[in-house]
Amino acid sequence: MATRSMTITASMLRSYKRCPRRFELEYVQNLKPVQTADALAIGSSYHDHVEKILQGKPREASMDLPGIMADAFARFLPYQEWGVAKTEQEFEIKLAYGIRLAGKIDAMAADGTPIEHKTTSEALDERYVEKLAWDDQVAVYMLSQGKTRAIYTACQKPTIRQKQNETPEEYLERVRSWYDETRVRTFTVVRTREELEEKAGEIRDIAREIRQRKRWYRNPQDCSIVACPYQSICLDYDPECLMGFVRKERRNEELCNF
Repeated sequence: MATRSMTITASMLRSYKRCPRRFELEYVQNLKPVQTADALAIGSSYHDHVEKILQGKPREASMDLPGIMADAFARFLPYQEWGVAKTEQEFEIKLAYGIRLAGKIDAMAADGTPIEHKTTSEALDERYVEKLAWDDQVAVYMLSQGKTRAIYTACQKPTIRQKQNETPEEYLERVRSWYDETRVRTFTVVRTREELEEKAGEIRDIAREIRQRKRWYRNPQDCSIVACPYQSICLDYDPECLMGFVRKERRNEELCNF
């Protein structure tokens, strides 16, 4: 982190804002949990299904939860109207001398409008939409493409559970029937040029702060709200003993080029 050049992503911004100590473990020590959380696994598989839908590629019959969620995406969202030109598009732009912004957009419309897909356990009400609309990721994608709007889709994970004596097939069929227009939504986020320039300035300041930081303080309040995957090594980090963790091959493994 002492080099003059730095590439920052929306995930890095989110991690640093939540807890600098988590950022250190995740992006300085480059550690990741060995086991993938179920929520991340479901989200990743769902994204794979949706990518095939947007590309017009055939999919196998949906016999699992992510596939049924993607079926709901195809049934209830007007994705044909977006004119999707690209999927899984990586980007890198210069924000300032020695500071670059990088990431990967789920899809892009023909006019360059970024399209992002989300899965959540929360109800897709106005509270959720407002919270997501102010996420740094929205501004990062807009900045990367020089746009003042972005399209977001959100799919709620099922809140119904498998009943006693109910087969997995019966449960999944009930989940399929559970989905309607309130549980899969799309909305457009709009920002002014002034708001985006202010966000670009904030990102530059945070990048410089990270680059100069020598001590990584903890934010216990964040741990009390959301379980942190690095909690087991936060207080007693031993680089020679990393049970449950491995070192990443590179800082941002979700990106192929950065």
